[in-house]
Amino acid sequence: MLISCKPAPLVYENSSNEKIRHIFDPDQPRVEAPFTVIFTVAPEIELKRGIIAGVSMYMGTIPVVVEQVTATEWRAELWLGACSDPQMRWQMTIPWNDESTGTQGHYQFEFVTETN
Repeated sequence: MLISCKPAPLVYENSSNEKIRHIFDPDQPRVEAPFTVIFTVAPEIELKRGIIAGVSMYMGTIPVVVEQVTATEWRAELWLGACSDPQMRWQMTIPWNDESTGTQGHYQFEFVTETN
């Protein structure tokens, strides 16, 4: 049921209990241009290979390989293909493990790319 003509707000959900944060470099990712996602994590957190999936348009799933840089920083280098949606919404899901407590979960967030 359509209740508004406004786009839905970006969803930010995760089960990391504030132990994981991310930033983009550059700040606004674009399709067909490289960008980096930098994750800052608690030292006991280990990130695993994740995926990106299209939200506003089906694009299949794209693997996300994260590499540890320091005890608290992980990075993923990405390149996303263009689609017909000029402002494409994506969802990234990164599994994580907390070795100190034996817990695990998923860090999940949405972001938008703009056509160059």
